[in-house]
Amino acid sequence: MESRSRRRSRSRNRERPYEITISTADMSSKMQTFIMEQVIECLNNRSHPKKMCRYIRERCNARYGPSWDCFVAREYYGSFAYVPRHLLGFELNGLNFLIFKGA
Repeated sequence: MESRSRRRSRSRNRERPYEITISTADMSSKMQTFIMEQVIECLNNRSHPKKMCRYIRERCNARYGPSWDCFVAREYYGSFAYVPRHLLGFELNGLNFLIFKGA
């Protein structure tokens, strides 16, 4: 479950590449890609972190069913339960993202 990797991604709207550092991944690469696309869309629209959380949560609920949670912050700590194979944590543009389906 615990991993550290880097992924470069390009947005559909802009040519600027984003460097993503994955800290925790317990989900399929297809789900990871979907979530990262949603995050990059938010960044391209200069969304506030509060709006990002709501948007990412809504998109995950619509695509993968209810009970998704999303945290966006420079730094956070927590303890939580999640559905196995439904957790992703990464850093992008100085923000930390934690997206998971609650157990």
